[in-house]
Amino acid sequence: MSRTRFGIALLPLLALLVTCARMGTSPQHVLPRLTAKDMDPALGYEAAPTLRASDLFAPEIIASRDHRVHEEVATDGFLRIYRIDSDFGRFEAAGDIELLQRVQEIRALAAFEELVDVKAYAAAGDSAGRDPLVERWELVVDPVDTAIGVPPELWQQVLRVSHMHPDQRMPEEQALRRAVLDFEAAKRRLGRRVGVNVYGDNRPLQRELNRAAWTISAGGYPLDGVPSLAESSIAPLPEDVLPARRVEMIFSNDSPEDLRRRNYIELAVLGVPSDEIEAFLAHPAYSPLRKTGVVEALVGLEPAKNRGAYLIPASMAQTPRDAFFRMMSSFILRFHHVKVAPIEQLVLLNNGRTPAAYTSEGKLIVAAQVDYLLWSRPIEGFVRGLASAELPDLKIEAREIWLSGEASPKARREIEALGIRLVQRVFETMVPRLAGETQ
Repeated sequence: MSRTRFGIALLPLLALLVTCARMGTSPQHVLPRLTAKDMDPALGYEAAPTLRASDLFAPEIIASRDHRVHEEVATDGFLRIYRIDSDFGRFEAAGDIELLQRVQEIRALAAFEELVDVKAYAAAGDSAGRDPLVERWELVVDPVDTAIGVPPELWQQVLRVSHMHPDQRMPEEQALRRAVLDFEAAKRRLGRRVGVNVYGDNRPLQRELNRAAWTISAGGYPLDGVPSLAESSIAPLPEDVLPARRVEMIFSNDSPEDLRRRNYIELAVLGVPSDEIEAFLAHPAYSPLRKTGVVEALVGLEPAKNRGAYLIPASMAQTPRDAFFRMMSSFILRFHHVKVAPIEQLVLLNNGRTPAAYTSEGKLIVAAQVDYLLWSRPIEGFVRGLASAELPDLKIEAREIWLSGEASPKARREIEALGIRLVQRVFETMVPRLAGETQ
């Protein structure tokens, strides 16, 4: 497949926005970790301010009976870093979107806590606990806290059976595989019902999702007995950015194996070489849903050229948070293509590290998820490079940066002074139902 590569000395804006945070640890940004000199006001740059959570979000996001967001909010020049105390532990959220997701997860944890007092749920849990497989591995009494939902030893057994030809499976092996598949399906439906990502890294939530999913699949508890939180979700959902029919088909019904097969076919149709497809689909930083999110965004850019090129920077992800930013940036490009103006082709800047879009209006667009962009030395280098970038055989009529959040007044002035239009708060335009959550 043809690749459009331009050796422009741009610091990749998307790569700037990588964090490798885990819950309860301090976020670390891979590129760049801004130094004092990068943000030195004496050199014309901005020092990181301390913000107030109550100035940024609606009161119900900041506090409830189950959680409280600390009032002081740090920023590193790209993302706001939130600290959350809750009845279920202390969490950190790197970015506005992750804060909404964390609060939605706490709401789900509170709902599961209330289920404990429901007699039918307790009875179904007892029934599930007597299932030979569940009892042996204590899957309800002591559920695992990972997205897989079963201990590693059991998962290896399931994989071994899955790789066997169906005719070679013993009845007990077939029953094992069927039980785990039923559990996976119950967990996916459960996650959709409470409005959370079943492949997330919230370990307390994973425990309760796994306990409830086994209670549903092995104990017979009805899914509609679980409180429905999706319709009132304060976090973004797949249907906020993708067609509902695709979401229902892909995110609710397909197992990780189904998603992998579907993604492989979609990328092959785009002309991506098989080795690049395999590398992306095996990438450890991406959950099955995030891989699917990127693929669906690229499919939604039809008939733009060179869509598969996005996998080059996407495959450079180093952490799950990096993968999240690549996915969110692809959603912004899809939104532009569908709602604003068609994208004619994707191009790669900075030797393949920074994806950009060339539109039917002759605009060169870079999209990124940023809460609050400060004017720093790396950003100055990036913006100056973007302002002077040229594309062979393509006439650039305008240059734009699309941010999910906003830039500081100084950053905005500096960017616009270089002839680049800044489009801000794109996330709220993409997901208008959540606009009221921010202040």
